[in-house]
Amino acid sequence: MDPFSGRYLGTPLAIERLDLAKLPHDEGLFARDEVWVVLAPGEKFWEPVAVRAARAELAQGQVQLRAAVEPRQQEGGELRVRYPTGRFYIPERGKDPTGWRPEGERRPELALRVRVTAGGGASVEDLLVDGACPTRSGTADGRIPGSVYSA
Repeated sequence: MDPFSGRYLGTPLAIERLDLAKLPHDEGLFARDEVWVVLAPGEKFWEPVAVRAARAELAQGQVQLRAAVEPRQQEGGELRVRYPTGRFYIPERGKDPTGWRPEGERRPELALRVRVTAGGGASVEDLLVDGACPTRSGTADGRIPGSVYSA
């Protein structure tokens, strides 16, 4: 790949910061440990409902993502994890939604369309801008049926 033909966009996710006071979780989670974050559909995005040290039994409609506990893992009851989603590639001629904005203009809400494997892995399928998927057609609200959304 030509390194000058586009760029990668980092994809930090809101679900990388887990409030352990609000989530059922296993005790003794340490830096660099592998954990399983159980997600369920929320009002707008999929939301964490549990953090486990091993694969969990899932309720109907739930998925689980494998993650690694960050070295600076806990700050006042918050567990920080990193998912294997990595980065999103924007081609050279692609529009970068994170670019400069005039003062006062709001930044668009960014989210990822992610495919979750049975083994807890994840691959980014698309970047959503203000809920719409600019590279694919979806439903009337811009969502693509059967997708997992993270923000």
